[in-house]
Formats: sequence, C-alpha cells, structure tokens
Amino acid sequence: MKIITILTFNHVKFIKSILLAAALLLVSACSSKPPGCAEPETIKLFQTILTDNILKGLGTLATEKNDPNGMIATRMKALKIELTAIVNEGYNAEAKKQSCRGTLKLSGITDEVVEQPVTFITQKTESKNDDFLLEIDQIQPVIEALTVNISSYYYFHRWAGEWSGDYSCLGIDGATEGLQGPFISSVVLKVPVGTLYEGTLERVTKTGGVEKLVARMGNQVTLNGTGQNTPDDGWTVHFDGTISGKVLRAQGKIEVKDSPITRQCSLELTHAFIDTK
Repeated sequence: MKIITILTFNHVKFIKSILLAAALLLVSACSSKPPGCAEPETIKLFQTILTDNILKGLGTLATEKNDPNGMIATRMKALKIELTAIVNEGYNAEAKKQSCRGTLKLSGITDEVVEQPVTFITQKTESKNDDFLLEIDQIQPVIEALTVNISSYYYFHRWAGEWSGDYSCLGIDGATEGLQGPFISSVVLKVPVGTLYEGTLERVTKTGGVEKLVARMGNQVTLNGTGQNTPDDGWTVHFDGTISGKVLRAQGKIEVKDSPITRQCSLELTHAFIDTK
C-alpha cells in the first residue's frame, strides 16, 4: 500500500516530558536549546508520535479480546520508521526553535519502502522540567494511511483459518438414543483470507447425509444452511453466536422440512490462525 501525500496542510503538535527519559533530561537540562534535528531524542519522539497515534486510531482492535493472535502487535513491531537526509534549516534563538527537514522512510509492513519529504521543528518550552515540543507538518495523512494499512490487514485475517470443535444437538422430543437421540460431531469451519468474512462448515450425518452451512463472521456470527440424507429427508439449520478471543460459541436449531420436528443445537469452535504476508 502506497502512502499518498494529501494536498492539505495538517500539522499536529505534541509535547513530551523529558522526565520520561532520564538520559534526555540530563542532556536538555544543560542546554538552553531544544534537541537538534538529528538528535536521538528527536528521532525517538518522532517515532513515538507516529506509533502512539496509529494505535489510537486502531482503538479497541488492538485489545487481546479482539486480537487474540497479536496481529496488530506484530505489524506494529515490524513497522520501521526512519528519518534520513536530515537538514537543520536554522535556529531562532529568541523563540528557542529549530527548523528541520528530512525524508521520512517507512518499511516493514508493505512490500516496498515508502519515502516522503517531511518538515518539523523542535522548540524549548517554558516548563521547569525542560520539556521540548516537536511539531511535524503534514503528518496526519501519514498516520491515517498507516492506520488504514494495519486495520485492513486485521480485517483480512481476523477470522481467517480453521475453527474446529464440537457440533452437538439434543435428542428429538427427549429421545436419548438411536437416530433421533442426541449427537456430537467434530466439525471444522473454514474461513479464507479476504474481505467477505464468510466461511463454510460441512458435516456428514450417521446415515451418510451431508449438511452444509455458510457462516457470516464477525464478533456476532450467523450460520445458515441445509442438509439431507435423501431427497425426501432434508432439513434447514440456523445458528446465532459470538466470537470472544479465539472461541466461537453459537446456539441454534435444526428444523426438518415439512415437519414440526426440531433439534436444539450448539457449536463451540476454537480458532487456528493463518497468517499470510
């Protein structure tokens, strides 16, 4: 995914307390100037601004409940943010402001390295803690593009893979054995990578019949389908459920066609994640 510079002039101002980094405190406390354009503390804060605001944009997607496989953490760890070709454009002693420019280089989460010119300033504040301000011009479009990239990967992969477990049903009218008695089947719900968020589950009955369900995936799940043992012995199936972490739980019923006969059923499936780059 290429990051395209949007022709609007957005900028974001951030103040970072030097107290968060003891080494930085020691450096800045001895100087009336803010950190230089290429100083490690400037570059580190630049990187922190991007990563913190990407995570803010991703919101609750990054929680363990919604991302039990750590996809977002893995992508964020892979993201490499560099500032290269940094030039000091001048220092305003009265404002205690340093003007800078350079090239922002992004890699690690796409198949290509993305580069873009960037301008920024470092400026001393009046705080007794020797804080400094880092102001980056036109950075919001970059943050938004990276957030979209990572969230798109999340939605392509969150439910993809195999969900395996038990499909269990009660007996018909209290039956405890035989073909009308309760049963438990081991099943697999297969969900491909992509944007449709749909999967398929197929079950073979005791008499060799076949049941096929289509699952609509999400934090709320529905499964619908039909099955038959013979052309004259068919049924419909519906489940409603939820996904929490790696576990899908659903309740539903089997309804025999042209008959009042129903079975109350449940599903409990566990996710085996498939990560594709």
